[in-house]
Amino acid sequence: MRFFGRLRFLLCGLLLPLTAFGQEGPTRNEAGMPFYYEHYKPQNYQHYPQNWAIVQDERGVIYVANVDGVLEYDGTRWQLIATTMNSVVRSLALGPDGSVYVGMNGDFGYLAPDSSGTLQYISLLDEVNPEDRDFADVWGTHATREGVYFQTKDRLFRWDG
Repeated sequence: MRFFGRLRFLLCGLLLPLTAFGQEGPTRNEAGMPFYYEHYKPQNYQHYPQNWAIVQDERGVIYVANVDGVLEYDGTRWQLIATTMNSVVRSLALGPDGSVYVGMNGDFGYLAPDSSGTLQYISLLDEVNPEDRDFADVWGTHATREGVYFQTKDRLFRWDG
């Protein structure tokens, strides 16, 4: 019995380093890799500690669905993109056109640049029939070629532009 315990210890000692064989740290020319081993605390981004979703656009900018709004991180600084209702953002999706779509409590929409190039939240709630606006959280936002789907507990909305 003692022999097998030593053999198991020896095999683990020899095989464990192989799990990392060929793996290298992040390089700066790989999209998304600067975030490979980084952990961001609420003290880093200075907003509520609860986050619900995350997407990354083709430029490498990170968007986080946060209780305070949409957090944008460009690799250097964090910025809050406020929503019209100042509501909990629950879901995000990156559309085929590169737009970031946002689902939250009682509203959904997308991010678009203003005249100065700063991203702003654009609500699509005005496009919804008034009798269908009594929904709570948009738990899922799904971007497809056929449109963007905003999923609530009781309803499914499709935006096709």
